[in-house]
This record gives sequence, C-alpha cells and structure tokens, in this order.
Amino acid sequence: MNDAEPPDEAVDQAHPPASVAALLYTDVHGQPSDPDSVVAAAREDGRWRELVAPVQDVMGDGDLHPLWRWVACRALVRWADPSGYDAVVSAGAAPDRVVWRGVATDRFTDDDTTFAELAEDVGESYDVAAERKTSALRLDALRALLAVADRVDLVHSLGQGIVLALEEDDVRTLAPELAAAVAACRRALQAQSGQVDVAVQMAGLLGRLVEVDEPAAVEQARWLLVERPGRDVLVWLRALVAGGRGEESLLLADEIARAASREGLDVPIEEALAARRRWVERRAEGNPAR
Repeated sequence: MNDAEPPDEAVDQAHPPASVAALLYTDVHGQPSDPDSVVAAAREDGRWRELVAPVQDVMGDGDLHPLWRWVACRALVRWADPSGYDAVVSAGAAPDRVVWRGVATDRFTDDDTTFAELAEDVGESYDVAAERKTSALRLDALRALLAVADRVDLVHSLGQGIVLALEEDDVRTLAPELAAAVAACRRALQAQSGQVDVAVQMAGLLGRLVEVDEPAAVEQARWLLVERPGRDVLVWLRALVAGGRGEESLLLADEIARAASREGLDVPIEEALAARRRWVERRAEGNPAR
C-alpha cells in the first residue's frame, strides 16, 4: 500500500462505499455494524474464509480512499492472514510512503494512530496466527513495527499500541529487536529528531524490555528520567517497577517519585509497588507467573 499519495479530500467514516460496507460494515444478519464487530464475529464463526479474498481486493484497490484500505488491512491482520502481515511489513519498510498514514487520529491529541492500531491488531491475532500457522509472519510484522519505533506513533492515549501487542513469548523472541528499538528511540532523542513522542514510546517499550533484560532497561530508564522526565514518561516507567524482579527496578520506584516531585507532577507509584508485591506473594505460593 505504498503506491500513491493519500488524497486530500475528507471522508465520512460513517458512510463507506457500498463494496466496503457489504464486507466490513454489515453483520451476518444483514444489519449495519462496525468493522471491529464484523471482524470479530467472522473470526469466531469462520466466515473470514469467504471474506479474505474480497477484503484483499479492497486493501489493494488504489481507487478507494486510503481509509477503507487501512480498515481492510486491519481486518486481514486480525484474521492472521499473510497478506495483512505482509502489508504491515511493507509499511514498516517505508512508513513515509504509506497511503493510509494519518487516516485515523487520536481524538485527544490529534496524533496519527494508524500504526498503533495496526500494532494492536497484530497483537490480537496471536491465537488465530497459531491456528493458521502464520505465527512466523506475525513476528515479522512485529519486527517491522519495532524497527520504526523512533519514527512513527506506536502508542496512543486510547490504548497501548505496540506495548500491548507483545505477548510474553513475543518479548522473549524479539528481545534483540526490542532492545534495538529502545536504543533507536534514545538516539532520536539525543539528536532531537523525529515528529513523534519518542520519549513516551521509549518508556513504554522499556516496560517490556525489563521482562528480559532488567539491567539494560533500568539503565535506559534512568537516562530517560534525567533527560525527559515528563508526566507521561513517568507514568509509563512505573511498569518497570511492577514488572521488574531485581533490586535495581525496585529502587527505580523512589527515583520516579523524586523525578515527579522535582517536576511538580502527581505520579502515584503505589499501584506499581502493589503489583510487584502480588508477584512476590504468588512466587511464595509456587506460582511465579507474571
């Protein structure tokens, strides 16, 4: 989907063209619906099998507004279809040329959410990918998204984007790519480059990196506390306290609290400490799962 510039004209998201409406805005009973509901129902009842080909046609139709092509791409990703994953990989390879970039925005910040929502779709497709034996392609899609963490919005205020997309075994498998994404975000901050809130994305990714490389995650978090101690960053960094298991991540709780105090910010840390205590209790009971 990197074959054209996005059109300037606005589009009424509530009124898709008939071809798109029939596929993704109409439920099995022929009643108007929304893509999320239609895609989920098709996944449950197996109807996705008959929908994949026509939805692929929508995704590839250069005459359609990019919004509808993005909606189609999301459906294919959630159905763990190779074509959807391939589209994500292609988008990651050239994010500035993607026709649908910017067709969906955060209603609070007006930031682009197209990549963040696709990331969540990739995450949600975990079980379906296992069933369809497309898990390797799903991992490729996640790699492509992590590779552009310093250049595109991958988190947003309505959800957690790439952070939520990663299952625990994804984090273990993609540990090198996750560390590389964090390092790229730090370089972008040092160079003061990029048009996205890289500090927040870095903080969010550190909350997952701590699961596999706590010393590296804590070191990067301490750098971020000094260089970009904004409220959203501090809020995201609390995940290191909740998810870390060593002494250094526990000490980070006080460092976050001190940074919040210096900046005059209200960033409660008690919930993260409580989550950590619950893990300690589970471990004592012989159930140390995160």
